[in-house]
Amino acid sequence: MGAKFTGLSTFDPFPDGNASQVDTKARFGSELLPANLVPIWASIFGSSCYGFANSTAPLLIHSGWVLVKGKYKWLSWEILRIRQSLLRITLIKVVNGFIQEENEKMPIFNRSSSGIVSTGTAFYTYGNMLRDLNSLRNKYPAFFRISELGQTADQRSIIDVILGNPEADTQIIIQSTIHGREYLNTLLVMKQLEDILSQYDSAAYKGIPYAKLLDQTCFHILPMTNPDGVTICQRGVHGIQSKNLRKGLKRCYHNDLIQGHTAANENTYWLQFKANAHGVDLNRNFAAGWETFQGSDYPSFERYKGTAPASEIETQALLSIAERNNVICAVSYHSAGNLIYWDYGSKGSVYESNRELAEMAAGITGYITESTLQNETDAAGCSDYFVLKKGIAAITIENGSGTCPLSIDEFEAIWNANRQLWPALAAFHIK
Repeated sequence: MGAKFTGLSTFDPFPDGNASQVDTKARFGSELLPANLVPIWASIFGSSCYGFANSTAPLLIHSGWVLVKGKYKWLSWEILRIRQSLLRITLIKVVNGFIQEENEKMPIFNRSSSGIVSTGTAFYTYGNMLRDLNSLRNKYPAFFRISELGQTADQRSIIDVILGNPEADTQIIIQSTIHGREYLNTLLVMKQLEDILSQYDSAAYKGIPYAKLLDQTCFHILPMTNPDGVTICQRGVHGIQSKNLRKGLKRCYHNDLIQGHTAANENTYWLQFKANAHGVDLNRNFAAGWETFQGSDYPSFERYKGTAPASEIETQALLSIAERNNVICAVSYHSAGNLIYWDYGSKGSVYESNRELAEMAAGITGYITESTLQNETDAAGCSDYFVLKKGIAAITIENGSGTCPLSIDEFEAIWNANRQLWPALAAFHIK
């Protein structure tokens, strides 16, 4: 048997998408890997991981989130050997004794098999997003640009992808993954972006060429509004660089345990995380019903509204788009429910434009529409703010039907529901 590396490992030790730059000693807590060990990206029980192996040197990857029988579990596994395109994988430890040992053969996952943005795994990281944006920019330099709206508390960029004509009268916000555990929506948005870019000069929607739609429309796309929250959900507190933020997050867990807001073990707690690195639920941090919203009284994995409306840099970054541009509608991607929330309490023309937007999106996606007033959903959200404070039509699309983080098994249905939504939004508002 080869050497076993016992340091903390996660699915994505290559946040920059470049394995040659990885400090494996820091990440795996052992000596640097021998030159003959090469990085692989393997599919394990329907999920994915990064690791290192060759035909003669097995490696124990100590821990990671794996989707097992429909549930994410924090476990360890051992790569026994590679034969052609298959890995023989033995799971050797599972939290809470869920499985003692189970063998499985799975093909090595090939990222290049489905374009730049791969949909082979739901585990789509902040590093994956940056790498794919860079690749798309290199391939389609004339069709979009990337702007940094700010940096999170843990120094991750809040990205605005500007697709279309920045001078257009019609400006539309698409924001995704304001809740950390809902990161499958980032994969959706990135795939939507690639899909449109790849057909920019060739495709049409209802007879209107994409090029014309995008000449008269500008999309401001935030693929990952809460990158710190996504990192916490995917990697736990160890994914956060700041020592002070890690301490604060540990306090979140401790307080939630004491107050009965969670009974989960710590690994499962991070998997359920919605908030940012300050423990603020960003979709409760907007100045529309903020004063009256009653959630958590302290930083938590969900429903803590912060110390003031727009106290968080992520909220401020999103609002800055509407302050600088003639935004006429906003779409927020969340999970789950396969439905569209609208009717935030507006009246008159704003109510009518909101209703029309919701009905159009329902026609495209096949999702049902639900009134937030009738369902008594929590206030102080992004869509609440745009509708009630800015008079901008806004909807919240809840993709998927399972428990977050969603399985990649749900992606095909989500993709089919949403693929035509952006062209439809442009056509809906075109003059």
